Amino acid sequence: MPSLVDPVIERVLVDFERRAEEEQRRAIGPGTNLDELLLSVGREAGMLIYLLASGAHSRRILELGTSYGYSTVWLASAEPPL
Repeated sequence: MPSLVDPVIERVLVDFERRAEEEQRRAIGPGTNLDELLLSVGREAGMLIYLLASGAHSRRILELGTSYGYSTVWLASAEPPL
């Protein structure tokens, strides 16, 4: 599947996804601090966020994130260049 975003941004997203996959493979048991894990929306939701944000032609985007910035990267890449 071709990427929607710039190759540099794609590498950042792939790095985030790789770390999230590694963390999901770890056994989550008693004492696991979920705040230290990457809990992203995933690639499919990220692409939807990108398409919705780019299709809206908004001049401003506000994201109130709760994890490490995965969806922020998708939103930022949807902004047209200045």
